[in-house]
Amino acid sequence: RSYAPNTLIDIQAKLRKGKGEGYRQLATIFNVKAMTATLIWLRNNNIDSYDDLKRRAAVGSEFSERIKAIRAAEEKLKSIAKLEKEIGAYGSARSVWEAYKKSDWDTVFFETNRAYLTLR
Repeated sequence: RSYAPNTLIDIQAKLRKGKGEGYRQLATIFNVKAMTATLIWLRNNNIDSYDDLKRRAAVGSEFSERIKAIRAAEEKLKSIAKLEKEIGAYGSARSVWEAYKKSDWDTVFFETNRAYLTLR
C-alpha cells in the first residue's frame, strides 16, 4: 500500500472529537507506516535533502505544464486537420455545385450527386 503525506492522521484532533486510547494506538501505527513508506520512496528515488525534493518538484510541475501545452497543441492540430479535410471536400464538390446551379436546381441532378452536394 502506498501512503501520501496528506494521509497522515491528525491524532490530537481525533482524540478531541472523542476517540479513545485504542484509536490512538491504531492511528500511531498507521502514521508510522505512512512515514516509513515515504522515507523508502525518498531513498529509492535518491532524494537526500529538502532542497533536492523542492528541485524535483519544480521539474515535475514544469513537465506537467509542458505536457498540458503539448496536449493543447495536439487538439489544435486535430481541429486544423479536420478543417483541411472539410476545405478539400468543399473544393472537390465545387464543380458539381456549379453544374447543379446551372441545371436550375434540378432535383434529379441533386439526387444523382447527393454525396458531393452534401459535402459542399
